[in-house]
Amino acid sequence: MKGRVLVAGFATRHVVRSAYAAGYEVCAIDHFCDQDLSWYTKEYQTFEELAEFPDLIGDLCARYTFDAIVSTSGAEDMDLGGHLPRDAAGCGCPVLHKDQHPGIL
Repeated sequence: MKGRVLVAGFATRHVVRSAYAAGYEVCAIDHFCDQDLSWYTKEYQTFEELAEFPDLIGDLCARYTFDAIVSTSGAEDMDLGGHLPRDAAGCGCPVLHKDQHPGIL
């Protein structure tokens, strides 16, 4: 395992699958939680509104150590870093999104 990432967005399956294929352990926060999401994640949680992200991310960060949080599909423009306590709710990891890390995402 290369590390652990948290992927958060409305439809995360494509990013989750890519991270899993690259050798990462993956957790996800996803609106739809399609059945195959469970094949590639250690844990996943569902949400209805983006406003739920800080609490859901904080909950997962309390139980896991992440190397990065990736915001995608509907949350990519959300400033998660600005809505979470310093260092992503205590995760001590960067929050990545496409505008800041176009070569990675």
